[in-house]
Amino acid sequence: MSKEALLFRNRVRTLLLDAKKVFDRLGIRVWLGSGTLLGWFRECDTMKYTSDVDVEMWAKDYDPRIIQTFQDAGFCLRRNYGKPEFGLSMAFIHNVGIKLDVYFDYESNNHTWYLVSRPMRQHNYQQIKGILPRFTICWTEFLEMKISVPCETESYIEQSYGKQWTQRIQEWDSLKSPPNLVGVGIWNKTDSMMFESHRCDHW
Repeated sequence: MSKEALLFRNRVRTLLLDAKKVFDRLGIRVWLGSGTLLGWFRECDTMKYTSDVDVEMWAKDYDPRIIQTFQDAGFCLRRNYGKPEFGLSMAFIHNVGIKLDVYFDYESNNHTWYLVSRPMRQHNYQQIKGILPRFTICWTEFLEMKISVPCETESYIEQSYGKQWTQRIQEWDSLKSPPNLVGVGIWNKTDSMMFESHRCDHW
């Protein structure tokens, strides 16, 4: 590994260890998602051309203390999109300088979904759902730590990245490229608790 890749790997491990302490303190089970899960499954490591960490949790396990507990642990809240009852996602910046995306998963009759949002003009946001197959959670080892992943990893990844998931694609727009994204409406910032902060940028 290059020095840059090794440094990023170590920073990701530090972030995940600290994040796991927060989730454990709240009694919330969390698992690897999106690009971080793809790195674990395909590369058996972090992916060298990513710049953040993705984790997921069940929306039913939402705890209103989550933001304050992360902040008490030294994380900076970068954004908070939506509400727990109809779709929520958060992002924090760790003091190692890496963003942690926290996606809340909702179960429907035949699938699971999570929320992403795209800023628009006039303080509105496009509401976008990522559709996933139903899955269960298993334990694994990643970066010398015990952590959870979807047991049905390949079906999750194929739904998120398409059948070409085995190929290394470096140009990827998380709000446009995934084949499992579906636009479902427009949110007003004030009505949907949309929050973005740039005070974390100096980290």
